[in-house]
Amino acid sequence: MSGSGGSGGDGGWPTEDVVDCAALIFETVVTSPQAGALTSLVVGELLRVALEADSGVRMIGLRSELANLLVGTLTTGNMAQLLRCLQEGVEFVAEVLSTDGRLIRVRVRPRT
Repeated sequence: MSGSGGSGGDGGWPTEDVVDCAALIFETVVTSPQAGALTSLVVGELLRVALEADSGVRMIGLRSELANLLVGTLTTGNMAQLLRCLQEGVEFVAEVLSTDGRLIRVRVRPRT
């Protein structure tokens, strides 16, 4: 029974049941929001979801489309599946659903 649980061979990201990348949509909260980006975000804004590396640590970052500033990272939600889709070349965006100056809630979905 492959595809569930454990810490697969993809560098420590947990494996989960495979979902079609075109159907991968979920809501989550941005982790480690950057102070400079918080003040300029507006509800409805689209952020680019991208693989990032910081000191050799792999992460999924959110960048503003206009200024290419790092807004924060994603660490909750369907991370293993999102990582697989990004590695396959599927582009994703995160729509800002709400922000209160500290907490940013987004909906992650494939770019259309």
